[in-house]
Amino acid sequence: MIFIFLTSPIYSIGTTFLNVPFAPKHLALSGAGTALLGDPSLFRLNPALVVKDNPVSEVYFSYNSWLAGIVGHSVLAVQPFRGGSIALGFRSLSINDLELRTSKPTDNPIANFASSGISLEAGWGKKLGLVQFGGTFRLIRMESFIYSSSGLGLDGGITYSFNRNKIVTGIAFRNVGIMKKFNKVVPKMPTILSLGIVISSFPKIKSIDFLSTISIDNSELYGTVFRLGGEFTWEDLIIWTGTHSSKELQSFSGGVGFRSRILTISYGFQLASNNLGIPHILQIDFDLP
Repeated sequence: MIFIFLTSPIYSIGTTFLNVPFAPKHLALSGAGTALLGDPSLFRLNPALVVKDNPVSEVYFSYNSWLAGIVGHSVLAVQPFRGGSIALGFRSLSINDLELRTSKPTDNPIANFASSGISLEAGWGKKLGLVQFGGTFRLIRMESFIYSSSGLGLDGGITYSFNRNKIVTGIAFRNVGIMKKFNKVVPKMPTILSLGIVISSFPKIKSIDFLSTISIDNSELYGTVFRLGGEFTWEDLIIWTGTHSSKELQSFSGGVGFRSRILTISYGFQLASNNLGIPHILQIDFDLP
């Protein structure tokens, strides 16, 4: 679960929007996807995941209903490029109808305003034998009331497969970068180091498959977070479930996806101990000819 503090002294969504899930599988697995191959929409967890075994052009559109009236949108295009895969993405998270007030109680606020975070990103990944690696560069902008800040961010990651992809390990660092001052305060980047492993728990039986995934994240902002997820596949139906635990928060997540020849529709949700609401993400994925 990602916290967004809207009552901070600078009245902003803040750079933490960079760690908010924008893919249903990301949310449904509780973020335990650092080493989960085969789905480029997870490249924001680990840039190495942008690579697919069957290189096709894809476009992902997602809508994110987050906490406290916050909404998000994401567009991601993935294209084979120079022996690997390139990803071009846009995502935004915003909240409207915030009120600016003084310490003196009044009937009406001084002003109404919105707060938002936007990211433009480009990533590239490649597969060499049992290894996949990738990197992402992004432009970041935050706005709130009359203030704004912009900056640059970098992600990097790698995965290694054992025993014909029955076991996959991964490591990634996310959100390393810098921001300009925002109302005399320099926002901190929510840098995270993530380790993950994916295990295909049982031999694949006809059209049925199951795997489990574990990730451990460490950051200055969130401390150490343990994440556990599972994926069950039966023909064109995919079911995800996940949980995560830290000192401050525990959560349970779930989701489902339906695949056709060129179209995939997926949905994810999360229940958490903070009782701030239930985040939802809906995504449509097109394979381009």
